[in-house]
Amino acid sequence: MEVLKQHPLVLLDGAHNADGIAKLAQSLPHYVNERKITLVLGVLGDKEYPLMLSEIFPLIHQAVLTEPLSERKLDLDSLAKATAHFHKPVILEKEIPRAFDRALEITDENDMILCCGSLYMIGEIREYILSL
Repeated sequence: MEVLKQHPLVLLDGAHNADGIAKLAQSLPHYVNERKITLVLGVLGDKEYPLMLSEIFPLIHQAVLTEPLSERKLDLDSLAKATAHFHKPVILEKEIPRAFDRALEITDENDMILCCGSLYMIGEIREYILSL
């Protein structure tokens, strides 16, 4: 887990499978306090993404879904369908930098952006944030 920004709090976490997301979900209360969480999420299709979603989606306020730069990616439509039953506001943004920008647009400076789900995505977001 890495903190890259304070206002809003931006956390990057390498959680990219069901076990990693479960551990992330357990540690989040330490960082969250009263903050609402905007999740930036992209996953690979060969991961246990329904289980990953069931761990993290109950903890978030809203999400920006994206696609990792990998042939193994789960496409946006499939990911959106898998999240629909959680009844959370969701934005679809194929390009990873634009997904992060959208998260910044919709997140209050006192809240949090959590980026996780794919190491491919985390790497690209990290490079993008550090270039700002």
